[in-house]
Amino acid sequence: MIKRTCLGLVSLWTFSSVALANSTVQDLMRQKLESAHAILDALALEDFTKIEYHAKLLKEISHATTWYKADSEDFRHHAKSFQNSADYLAEQAKLRSLEGASLGYIRVQLDCIECHKVVRAAKKAK
Repeated sequence: MIKRTCLGLVSLWTFSSVALANSTVQDLMRQKLESAHAILDALALEDFTKIEYHAKLLKEISHATTWYKADSEDFRHHAKSFQNSADYLAEQAKLRSLEGASLGYIRVQLDCIECHKVVRAAKKAK
C-alpha cells in the first residue's frame, strides 16, 4: 500500500510539473486556492499523505509564479516566507502531527494574505 501511494504521489507530482509549465498566473493562483482547500479537507480527515502532497504542490506553484513580481523585494520576501511555510506544513504532515500541520496551514494562509496585500498595493500605486 505504501509503495502504491508513493508511486501515485510521484505520478501526480510529474503531472503537476507539466501542468504548471503550461499555466497562466491566473491558472496558477486558482491551483493554489484549490490546493489550500484540499489541505483544509485533509486536515479535517487527518489525511497526512494528501496534506503533504498539496503542501509540496503549493511550494512548486509558488516557485512557478515567483518571476511574476521578481522585481519587488516585498513580493520576493513574502514568496520565500510562503515557501518556507509550505515546507513546514509538508514536514509536519510527514511527521503525522495534526497540531503542527494545522499551524502550518494557518502560516500558509497568512502568507497568502500578506503577499496579496503587497500585489494589490503595487497595482494601486501604478
